[in-house]
Amino acid sequence: MSIDTSFQQLREANPVPNPALLTDVAEDLTGLLDASKRRSTEMQTQERPTTEIRPPRVRRPWVVALAASTVLVLVGLAAIIANTEEPTVVVDEPAIVVDEPTPTVTSAPALPPVDIEEAFPTQVQNDQASRATIEFAGDARALVEGGAHSVEIRMEIEANTNSPTVRVNLTSVDGVITSTGETDDGATFTPTWSWTPDGDKVVVTMVGRGVRIPDTRPTVVVIVQETSDSEPVEFVLTAPSGSGRPG
Repeated sequence: MSIDTSFQQLREANPVPNPALLTDVAEDLTGLLDASKRRSTEMQTQERPTTEIRPPRVRRPWVVALAASTVLVLVGLAAIIANTEEPTVVVDEPAIVVDEPTPTVTSAPALPPVDIEEAFPTQVQNDQASRATIEFAGDARALVEGGAHSVEIRMEIEANTNSPTVRVNLTSVDGVITSTGETDDGATFTPTWSWTPDGDKVVVTMVGRGVRIPDTRPTVVVIVQETSDSEPVEFVLTAPSGSGRPG
């Protein structure tokens, strides 16, 4: 609807005594409408913010139960992992080879060769004072004290009218020496053997309770076995008949 049409309808609806007055009013209204139109055109409009209202979420029971179960499973797995020992890693290290020094074997000094001929008895004498002296061809003492596997020296003094027969033995097996003595009437004693520094002479002392030594000349038998596998060798010195004193 135009402005003129609007005023025309206004005049018809509101008759006034002086229509000329409407002209000023119409001009004023026209200016007012133009100004209002300009403001409406130049005015910046701003949209009114709208608030979106969402319906409340409805929690389903099975969703809550599933979430709780998931939490329990995660907690259980964490506990299992925490209690699980870490696997032991075995690393094969290369073997260390140490060159050990070769042990030095020190052997015992070799004994001089055994000369069993040195044990040959060359002379025996009854000293008439419970002693007898035996002489040898060489160092018989070395053979007795370990130079040979075994050495046995036997001395027998034959009985006379006053005293029974007396026998003494000196036995050495691998250096272990045993000395024994006895008489025909059952008396026993332990004789002593005293060697000279050269080992070629020994004095046999025969002392025992109730032991009387005959005055006859002794007989001497020496048995020498060089090794445990060798055959024994026997030397015999037979006393001549008569007195035991050298004539």
